[in-house]
Amino acid sequence: MKKITVLIPAYNESASLPRLAAALSPLIDNKMTDTPYEWEILIVNDGSRDNTLAIIKELHEADPRYQYLNLSRNFGKENAMLAGLDYASGNAVVIMDADMQHPVDVIPLMIEQWEQGYDDVYGRRSSRGKESIARRQLTKLFYRILQKSTRIDILPNVGDFRLLDRKCINALRQLRETQRYSKGLFSWIGFSKKEIMFEQGSRTEGKSSFNFLSAQSCHRRHNMLHHSPAAFRLGDGYTHGLVCYSVSDICVCTHAAVWRSCGRLSDHHVRDAFPGRMSVDSARHNR
Repeated sequence: MKKITVLIPAYNESASLPRLAAALSPLIDNKMTDTPYEWEILIVNDGSRDNTLAIIKELHEADPRYQYLNLSRNFGKENAMLAGLDYASGNAVVIMDADMQHPVDVIPLMIEQWEQGYDDVYGRRSSRGKESIARRQLTKLFYRILQKSTRIDILPNVGDFRLLDRKCINALRQLRETQRYSKGLFSWIGFSKKEIMFEQGSRTEGKSSFNFLSAQSCHRRHNMLHHSPAAFRLGDGYTHGLVCYSVSDICVCTHAAVWRSCGRLSDHHVRDAFPGRMSVDSARHNR
């Protein structure tokens, strides 16, 4: 029987997680798919300051299919996803948010396309829920600039909500950037892709911790550095700054490559990078 992992990064999501667990229940009980699957729900607690971890532990005690990864501090969603990919054990991984904006009933559609041979089945938003006009316009502008400056396709209205085959997971795990832009990496690794349209819901509980302006600025800089030759054709002063960033990236990547050439990073190195990540093992031992 094939195994599917649902990977859920969570930061201060104690109000949303019980509702999400209720929505996932018919899925993991194989009531929403024609073919039965083994399920793993892997929640990555990204240094939450509320009682998210307590809720996750309650879910695990009630149902051992719920596993958790407890990071030692808030590393950010991008690194939380990478930590989850490192520990996900499924033949495929579905990445979704904890805030109920990604509809559970789209997951069976993704699985159908995966079974037909697609490796990366991504969700494209037909609507963006309750967003301000200003944020929508800034998002459109951001993607327009991004697409013109990069060497790969960065799809608009496409986020992290997707199903990835194990071969995609293995490829992404080899990319150890500390400043990640997953949407660019999903495109960069290639593999056969399929689009599923969905209507994004609005957050039902809690308050988003996402800072739009700072995140977009960060994503724009990282994406231009990693994917765009246009960045090095800008003004001299800005170019010098970009070169400094790029040299530091090369040093980090070279260091990681040397480690990889000697074999897969050991658990000792994982502990040094993300001390709290080892909590997932203790959760699995309680099965």
